[in-house]
Amino acid sequence: MSNLNSKSKKAAVHSNNLAVSNPFLDAMSPMSSGISVFYCTDIANFSHVVNTVTHFCVTGSKQLGVPFRTASKVISLCSGDKRSIELKHALFDANSKSEKNAPHEFIDYASRRPLDWTSEEGMATVLPSIEQAGANGCMVLELHITEPIKASQCTGLYKIGAEAKKHDVCVALVIACRTTDETAGLDQCSDELIKVEWCEPEPGFICASSFDFVRLSPMSGLGATKTMVSVQLRDGKEFRRRCDPFIASELDTRVMWLMRKQGQTLETIGKVFGKNKTTIRTRLQDHAAPAGVKVRDQWVKSHMAVLASRTSTEATVEESQSED
Repeated sequence: MSNLNSKSKKAAVHSNNLAVSNPFLDAMSPMSSGISVFYCTDIANFSHVVNTVTHFCVTGSKQLGVPFRTASKVISLCSGDKRSIELKHALFDANSKSEKNAPHEFIDYASRRPLDWTSEEGMATVLPSIEQAGANGCMVLELHITEPIKASQCTGLYKIGAEAKKHDVCVALVIACRTTDETAGLDQCSDELIKVEWCEPEPGFICASSFDFVRLSPMSGLGATKTMVSVQLRDGKEFRRRCDPFIASELDTRVMWLMRKQGQTLETIGKVFGKNKTTIRTRLQDHAAPAGVKVRDQWVKSHMAVLASRTSTEATVEESQSED
């Protein structure tokens, strides 16, 4: 990445339960013009993932480690039937507001099914809209695929990326796919590549997903290059997001790791979860979290009752099934 700012503040992700500072991300410049591809296998929460990416574009978020640019304008191109377009508008309207947010505009194209923006029809819409976003602008697109990326789609992505660079626009393309096998070749036609996967949300949150900057994977052992974004609906009307260093997709494994980080023994953790220490050790070995994570005591304590209740319920169900 270019235009590194040696005076940038220390890159950090803060949350209610974890905090991690990563000096290796200090030199990372914001996502540049071109095309940044977010490929998402979290199909159930795809609408929330698109809304989160849009919100991060509007706010110029730094919470994923690699910052979004501070945009002059953000455009969301939407296609599909009337109800799906209305849903996108409603989700965005529920995001938290700030005077510092970049101006945002929806451009809607009603159709029976979502457009493939890489097709000739799709690019006839996308390319002029990129110019409309203007210098230092952002554009959000979504694409649904059910089979491996085709050569023609890669060609389309090249053209979109080239047009975006020409007009100094960062295009955030969020792709819905069932497996990562369908995304082979994306690394060759994207300027940034981010993998998005399902995470089990914590109590009080409606969904959670992990965001992983694929090209920063060699730094995964040095700090948080993969972040879990949790979405909460406050007062039934406003979305709030919390970003934590990724530890594990499952909530119970995250608590196991945090308890171990606090110095609790494998035996103690095993008693809490009704598992032997060998099982706990294996689970923790499979989930190596980033270095430098600081654990907030209150988070672990607040989740113990929830997990204890769930463990008790599971044991009751198993006992009932064995009696049957």
